[in-house]
Amino acid sequence: MDIDALHMLLRQAHWAQSRSREVIEKTISNSLCFSLLNANEMIGFARVLTDGATYAVILDMIIREKFRGQGLGKWLVQCICDHPDLVPLRQ
Repeated sequence: MDIDALHMLLRQAHWAQSRSREVIEKTISNSLCFSLLNANEMIGFARVLTDGATYAVILDMIIREKFRGQGLGKWLVQCICDHPDLVPLRQ
C-alpha cells in the first residue's frame, strides 16, 4: 500500500486531517485494509478492525471526491462484507 497516497487521501477527511504518516502506518498494520485503485491512483480506502472471531467494524472509509456518486463506496462495503475472513463475523 502506498502510505504517502493514503496519507494524502485521509488528510481530506475531517476525522483524519491531523493524523501523521506514522500514525497511519500503525493503524493499517493493525487492520485489514482495502484500497480502490484507478490505474495506479488510490481513489478509495477502508480498514476493518476485527478480533477475527466475533466482531468487525469498518473505519476510515473514504472515496476521493471526484469519484463519489458512482456507487464505489457501496461496492467497497460489499467487497468488505464478502471477504472470507469477515463473512462469519458480526459486522
